[in-house]
Amino acid sequence: MDERERYALGDRTRRAVLGDAHVDRSTAALNDLTSEFYDFVTRAAWGEVWTRPGLDHDTRRLLVLAITVTANREREFKLHLGAALAGGVPLDTVKE
Repeated sequence: MDERERYALGDRTRRAVLGDAHVDRSTAALNDLTSEFYDFVTRAAWGEVWTRPGLDHDTRRLLVLAITVTANREREFKLHLGAALAGGVPLDTVKE
């Protein structure tokens, strides 16, 4: 898989996890400073990590919630919490 394909896979995965509206807002806000980092994160985090076969998306969502809360990343936690609930992770599972 080349980097363009990895980016496309990452974009599809990011949209599946966070929703089109969030991704569209993020890409609309890109500039000369942020575009290369966005490209890297899309390929590496979303096109590599989130697409590995060893864990399902619900488990990855829960791990991201744990990481963002312990890292005191409130904005990212709220984003991923909303996405997890909208993506079908039961609230009781998130509470656990």
